[in-house]
Parts: sequence; structure tokens; C-alpha cells
Amino acid sequence: EVIIKLWKKSMIISDESADSWIDMIKRYIDLRVSGIMDANHRNYYDECAAFIAALGETMESRGMADAKIKLLMQYRDKYSRRRAFIAELKKFGLPE
Repeated sequence: EVIIKLWKKSMIISDESADSWIDMIKRYIDLRVSGIMDANHRNYYDECAAFIAALGETMESRGMADAKIKLLMQYRDKYSRRRAFIAELKKFGLPE
């Protein structure tokens, strides 16, 4: 934990660069979730929900208000017929 805090203090990246990284991570997560949903791999739903929540928390830490909830809700709406997936999203903070 201490090493991570020291690393974060020493790492300086521009807002432009950070936004670019976040956009790239969004695309990777979306590809991962789409692949898992298309193949019906229910045992990976928790992993997907964790990635989505972590991305939302990262976006919030960069000043984007309610990013986690909005992202969780986007995926809930996109996969509204997947009850098991929505249950996993709820474990990571999706409101009822």
C-alpha cells in the first residue's frame, strides 16, 4: 500500500493523457463484457461487474460526478435481460 502511494505521488500525467487512458480502458472493458455476454459465460459476470465498478470509481476520483452509478446503470440497461449479471452489478453498488 505504501509503495502504491509513493508511486502515485511521483506519477504525473496530463489530464488529456489520463482521459485517453480511461477511454481505452472503457473500450477494453466493453469488449470483455460483450464477449462474455455473447458466449453466455455466467461464471465471469462478477469479474465484469468488478471491472465496471472499478472504472467508475476511477472516473469519480478524477472528478466525474456519479460516474460509477451511471456506468453500472448503462450496463444494466444494455443487458437488462441478464438477471444474474444485474445481481452482480448490485453487489458492486447498482441501486435497486
